[in-house]
Amino acid sequence: MKKQALYLLPGTMCDQRLWQPMAKALEKLAPNVYQLHYLTIARLDTIDGIMQDIKRKIGHSHHNMRATNSSQSSTTNVPSALIGFSLGGYLATEFTLQYPQLVKKLMLVANMSGTLPEKELKERKRTIDWLKHHGYNGIPLKRMHALLDESARSKLKLIETIKSMDADLGQETLIHQLEVTTKRHDLLPAIVASPIPTHFCIGDSDCLVDREKVSRYCEASEYAELSILKNTGHMLPLENPENLAEVIHRYFSTS
Repeated sequence: MKKQALYLLPGTMCDQRLWQPMAKALEKLAPNVYQLHYLTIARLDTIDGIMQDIKRKIGHSHHNMRATNSSQSSTTNVPSALIGFSLGGYLATEFTLQYPQLVKKLMLVANMSGTLPEKELKERKRTIDWLKHHGYNGIPLKRMHALLDESARSKLKLIETIKSMDADLGQETLIHQLEVTTKRHDLLPAIVASPIPTHFCIGDSDCLVDREKVSRYCEASEYAELSILKNTGHMLPLENPENLAEVIHRYFSTS
């Protein structure tokens, strides 16, 4: 049986390690059903450039799949199942709106694809200025705790995963992601109005997402739906991988 391809786009200072607990849970829940493709956020100068890179990577992946499955009829125009976390969710939304013919279903994890609040914009500017003048010593524990539900703050393996991703990606990646992706448009109205099915998955203690706003938009849309996971903060794939795997399987296993 041909596996269903899922394309996963991480968030700020995250890489493939973000998805590993969910991937294990998903394989246990639905063995040999999904093939996961881990995308990255290219270090390019504009969001449009990042869009082109995502398009190229998905097209390359389709080409490779076609090489091993002669029934695949196209290399670049096969609609894909796309999952984005946090910043990756915003980029996945932008990609879906730019290339709706390339996306079959979209899932946004810990993201509402909106503009950043004024407080966050000011904080980012201060952070960029500080990094350029003083360097980067890694994500502070206080910041990690703010992103996590209280129940996850004592999970040392989870904390270590966040720290190791952050350390390996480093200062230049952080500055790039903050500078290039800070200016955002409010894509929420457009994505919930799009006929591309969209599923929002948000933690009930996520400090960065307005769950009530997302809920209102989803209730008014025939194409969008929302799952809220209990006792879960912003780092949802690491905090609640089993429930995320269940949401993914329930959503992507249906046409």
